[in-house]
Formats: sequence, C-alpha cells, structure tokens
Amino acid sequence: MKVGFIGTGDMGNPMAINVVKAGYDTVVNTRRQFRAQNILDAGASWAETARELGEQCEVVFTALPGPKQFEDVLTDPQNGLLAGLKPGSAIFDTTTNSPVVVKKVAELCQSKGVQLLDSPISGGSTGAAAGTLTFMVGGDRATFEKYLPVLEAMGKNLFHLGDVGTGCMAKLITQYVGYCNLITAAEGMLTGAKAGLDLGTLYKIMPVSAGSFRAFEPFFKMILQRDFGTEETGGVDMIAKDLMLGNELAEAVGAPHRMGEWAYAQYKKAQEEGLGGYALWAAVKPLEEMAGAEIKGEIKE
Repeated sequence: MKVGFIGTGDMGNPMAINVVKAGYDTVVNTRRQFRAQNILDAGASWAETARELGEQCEVVFTALPGPKQFEDVLTDPQNGLLAGLKPGSAIFDTTTNSPVVVKKVAELCQSKGVQLLDSPISGGSTGAAAGTLTFMVGGDRATFEKYLPVLEAMGKNLFHLGDVGTGCMAKLITQYVGYCNLITAAEGMLTGAKAGLDLGTLYKIMPVSAGSFRAFEPFFKMILQRDFGTEETGGVDMIAKDLMLGNELAEAVGAPHRMGEWAYAQYKKAQEEGLGGYALWAAVKPLEEMAGAEIKGEIKE
C-alpha cells in the first residue's frame, strides 16, 4: 500500500515522517519541496503534483492551511488530487477545515468513487513528532477502520464521530474553547498586573488552581518572557481563521457564541496591528494596550 502526504509544514512534516518510520511506502508533495527534504531523506518519494501523487496512492493525507487551499489542491482540473485518484481510494483531510467546504468536496469525491474523511488533528507539533495526536474523524466508518493502522502511526487518540463534516465540527469546537480561554487568561493576568501582583508567582498558581487549562503554562511562559516568535510563525492568522469558522458553525446551528465573537475580535485586532504572522499568543498585545500594562515577569523556581 502506498500512502500519500500533501502538505509538509509544522504538522504534516512530522506526521509523514512517522508514516515512513512505520514502514509504509510514502509519497509526498508540497508547495515548496525543501519543506519535505527530511522526509525524502528518510525514504519517501516525491511527486511533482497532487495529481501525480494521487495516481500512485491508495490513501492520501492532506495537511493544508485552510479551506481554500484544501479545495484548490483536491479539485484543480489539471493537477488536482481528484484528477489522479482511482475509484476505491481514500483521502483523510487533517486540515482545520470548514464543514460546508468538506461536505461539498466529499460529494464530488463520492461521485468519483473516492471516500473523503475529514480528520482534523490536535496536539501541536510536539504531539505530531511523538505520534500522539488526537484525530477527530467524520466519514465512512469502514474506511476509518480499514486505515486505522496508518492513523495509529501518527495518533494516540482516534475518534470517529459520524458522517462527513462531524470531524471538522468537533475540531472547531475544541479550538473555540481553547483559544477563548487564552484571551480570558490574558485578561486575568492583566488584572493581576494592574493590581500589582507578581506575575511570575501568579503564573505558577494558575496550573494548580481553577485557572488551569492545558495551554496556560507554555503560552504564558512565552508571554512573560516577551517571546512572540517571528513574522513567519503564523499563529495569530491560523487561530483567527479557526475562531471565525467556529463562530460560523455556532451561528449555523443557532448556538450562543458571544465569547467567541469577543475572542475573535482580539485576534482580528492583532492582525490589524501587523501581528498575524507571529505566535498565536501575540494576540494578547491589543489587550495590553487597552489595559496600559504588559504581561511580563520573572518565573522563580
């Protein structure tokens, strides 16, 4: 069985490496070939186009920036993935995607005898490298079970949720909760700053109190140290996109999303201030401007 991988960025690259390490004959394609060089060095082969990759592979994993890139890669009439895939093959899309886009493209795939399963992931680049990602999968159950061994090369927590689109919905909800929490925590830390508390000590209290959430320690350690990455990190742009999609989902199903709207507004403000390319926690900077204070301090051992 040949396994294809399209998109070898921060997440796709270590995922593809783990597939190669698991012994699968792997073919890769990405916009910039140098981003896949380590995978090729590990034993994978290169395809010049998505279509060429599809012609060789039984199952393909895509890890792309967003809905537009996903749709373009799959449906381009000349070099798109669907132009190359044979009937009976399958696609697992790990992009944080729009349920509307996924369902539309899945119908096109079905008309060509191809199964599309939306399979967004969680766990960050650390989880991708360790092979411990969480997969949230929507689509044909039999196809999910058939390719479980490949998924197990990349993930530890593998969930099948139901029909196509349900994986995307689950991922958007987890993003909604997680990144609204970041804005809420920033407001709390700024309250501490304005109140004159030692933020290094407050940082240590949060994970052992009601203020705990999974991302607090890594994110706020970087904020306290004023480390917001570089203009190429791209985190604010990514989370702004995810929260926009999460709010759209809530709107579509008639659920309240006032926290999501407020949080999205902060990420959008960070983008407007030229911070879109920086690490996602750079979204706290507009809040700091509003407060007239900064979240910075020494973390004492």
